[in-house]
Amino acid sequence: MKPRVFFVLRTAFVLLAAALVLLSAVLIGSAIIVAAQRDGWLILFSFGPKGWYQFLLSLPWLVVGLVGILLIIMEVLGWYGTRAYRKPILFSSFILVVVVIIASTVLAQTPFHEYMIVHRVPMFRPLYNELEAHVPHHAFFGELSSTTSDHWVIALPDGESVVVTITADTMFPAGMDFNLSDTLVVFGDRDDATVTARGVRKVTGNDIPRTVRFMRRPPLPLR
Repeated sequence: MKPRVFFVLRTAFVLLAAALVLLSAVLIGSAIIVAAQRDGWLILFSFGPKGWYQFLLSLPWLVVGLVGILLIIMEVLGWYGTRAYRKPILFSSFILVVVVIIASTVLAQTPFHEYMIVHRVPMFRPLYNELEAHVPHHAFFGELSSTTSDHWVIALPDGESVVVTITADTMFPAGMDFNLSDTLVVFGDRDDATVTARGVRKVTGNDIPRTVRFMRRPPLPLR
């Protein structure tokens, strides 16, 4: 028969491991939320099914998969750590996901990740580098500088100007009440200095990404 101290130490180890795994999941989840806010992933939802598809392509699936693995480890630790753990796996998994989402959302509203990014903390650099590689390739944010009946010009944050071609298929999910100097997001295919717009909308306030980065390689064409 195993001594009582064995079970005490085992429980303590499982609780410590579970806490570390949960903390890791929350840190990674909050980094994903910060990246979505910073790079404008969520704005893609306003452009219908093609925007949803591009949003899915932009997700850092390697990082999302890592969060999923951590949640599975949490389930295993819960099953191993106590005989009283008899909740249905779907129920307990749902509770874990809700807890991680809530905690990640709360942490994302703090300056924690901004501090880590600015100070280039080595432990977090691989995570941030992976997230930076998944910016939306077909969303272009810029200031409206001129318009004609079928072509607009927007100035991108890096100082470059691109011509936006408006077609009969271009969507305007928030209307067409645009003025010069408005900040717009153009969703479409880019060919050199021209973007054929699938959709255009004005963005204000918190909808404007805190940091806008542009594609480093030619993206796949929209389907």
